[in-house]
Amino acid sequence: YRDMGFSNPVAVIPNPVRIPEYLADIRRPGHEGFRAGFLGRLHPIKNLEALITAWGQLRLPNAELLLIGDGAPEYKARLEELVRAESISNISFTGFVSGRRKYEMLASLDVLCAPSHQENFGMSIAEALLAGTPVIASRGTPWEALNTRRCGWWCGNDSPSLAAALENAFSLSPQERLAMGERGRALVMETCAAPHAADCMKRLYRYLLGQEAKPEFVYE
Repeated sequence: YRDMGFSNPVAVIPNPVRIPEYLADIRRPGHEGFRAGFLGRLHPIKNLEALITAWGQLRLPNAELLLIGDGAPEYKARLEELVRAESISNISFTGFVSGRRKYEMLASLDVLCAPSHQENFGMSIAEALLAGTPVIASRGTPWEALNTRRCGWWCGNDSPSLAAALENAFSLSPQERLAMGERGRALVMETCAAPHAADCMKRLYRYLLGQEAKPEFVYE
């Protein structure tokens, strides 16, 4: 924004994430093996080819990768053909899900993968963290806090980088992944929950009216 020549103050307020009323009722199911997943639109910008290639290279034992979402039929067919070409048998295309079912599926994952080339926010990342699931996200997303808050991996989105992060997640104990998920949920509640975003908006307007000091999220 600054590189474009604008010098005015800028307020940076996170996208508000709604906290479902049923969230407390969703329990992380115990399951054998390791389950990774992707949630979102099946589209080239999501860089799913690199994720599929990374998954195929690892050949993790007793593991599965769920691709949750839908997209253009021709693109989905390309991804399915890549899975066949790589002779990968443990990848499933689940189709579109929403509401409570979406959070149940997120909670069933050991890690969510978001290998996008670019995301302005990445709602599925916040939703996965809210469900208590650690996240692997590319540096094309604004989620460096995954590293600083120790609730996931913020890394490159090439196949070797994704494979390394997946292997790291696989090597952790269930207890370690659970602790990461709890830290991730705390991160979202502190920074992205809808009440927090609403409070930031109120503080911004009070500042503009001269009723409050400049908030920490306003940058000169």
